[in-house]
Amino acid sequence: MKKIVTTANTDLNDYKENGIYYFSVSMKPTNIPTGSNGWLQVMNIGNTSVVKQIWLRHGTVNTNDFETYVRILNDTAGWSEWRKLQIEPTVLYNNSSGTNGNVTLSETANNFQYLEIFYKSNDSTPTYNSTKVSEPNNKNACLSVMSITDNQIYKKEKIVKISGTTISNVSNAEWSLTSTATTFSKANNVYIVKVLGYK
Repeated sequence: MKKIVTTANTDLNDYKENGIYYFSVSMKPTNIPTGSNGWLQVMNIGNTSVVKQIWLRHGTVNTNDFETYVRILNDTAGWSEWRKLQIEPTVLYNNSSGTNGNVTLSETANNFQYLEIFYKSNDSTPTYNSTKVSEPNNKNACLSVMSITDNQIYKKEKIVKISGTTISNVSNAEWSLTSTATTFSKANNVYIVKVLGYK
């Protein structure tokens, strides 16, 4: 049964009994994950030692800011942080031309469970690949592209470092293989075109 809260500044940490609670703007609680009004669903396992809360932000149609957050209470560990449930990934960088230089993300990588980096080579008909990096902040990732013609194989790679809002180049390499010769260079011919973040 839904209960309408009529006391301002109550603490969501204290809501441990099963139920659905509605908070108006004037009754905004503390320890709210976002917004100012919305619904709180509380579920426990028959006692209040393990409790799950789901916060449904009220949002507005014109700004499309409807959001859902979840957290859990365990008596031995306390309340976890609120985690936003994400329907679609966040676009952190998008450039169809791509760049072989440093990339600036619109949010820090530390906000995401993993990043997906999309990239291509500099070929006239470029090959597009992607790689996923879990717990991405302060990690390196290898971006590798291979293209094959009738008599030649190209392999192009780069190592990048993800740190905060920056993806920076660490090293580059390129190989060309034919039936008669193999060549190597440190050419920087891998271009990042898009980065998505998943929470």
